[in-house]
Amino acid sequence: MSKKIVIFDLDGTLVDTIPAICRSVNVVLKKHGYNTYDVEKFKDFIGKGFSVLFERINDIQKLELSKEILVDEAIVEYNKDFLSGIYIYPNIDKLLSELEKRNIDIAIVTNKDHDLAVLHSKTILKDFNFKYVFGLKRNISYKGKPDPYYLNEIAKEYDKKDMLFVGDMIVDINTAKNANIDMIYLNHGYGEKNLAKISIDDPLEVLKYLG
Repeated sequence: MSKKIVIFDLDGTLVDTIPAICRSVNVVLKKHGYNTYDVEKFKDFIGKGFSVLFERINDIQKLELSKEILVDEAIVEYNKDFLSGIYIYPNIDKLLSELEKRNIDIAIVTNKDHDLAVLHSKTILKDFNFKYVFGLKRNISYKGKPDPYYLNEIAKEYDKKDMLFVGDMIVDINTAKNANIDMIYLNHGYGEKNLAKISIDDPLEVLKYLG
């Protein structure tokens, strides 16, 4: 499959950010007297941003504070030390470098808060030139993947046959399906393994599908 742009999910695909998410949310939960959770449990909560994360926690324990307050506080805590404990997955850097060498554009579409997504692109991922970085913004009606809104926005510049989406959860599979673009599933992330037709263990395997 020849492609002109490869679009990546962020958390669990490019970068393992669960340590930072876990730390920041637990600080907020503990501050207000709620139960906290370990890293493994957070895998059940993530995938659709901080807002849905707190909704999923609320299903387990009643959170009296408004979701908006909890989200705002979690973002503040996340920003304090978000680089601590997070890392780029093995061979992701090599994959991104090779795509750029081949003049294939790269982009990020994530359910992470937009400002945090941009922050990651300018810090831990600063060595790479992402043409687009799209995350969740509170001032628009878009509620995140699997809505293909941002993939369709990118498709205004590229033919969909020239686009590839790479992710690590079922929501990413459904996003690509809803946008009618090709998708490769990375097993190293937070979702179950081998959920998609093309599921790979090593990010560099993406290259063999690009011809």
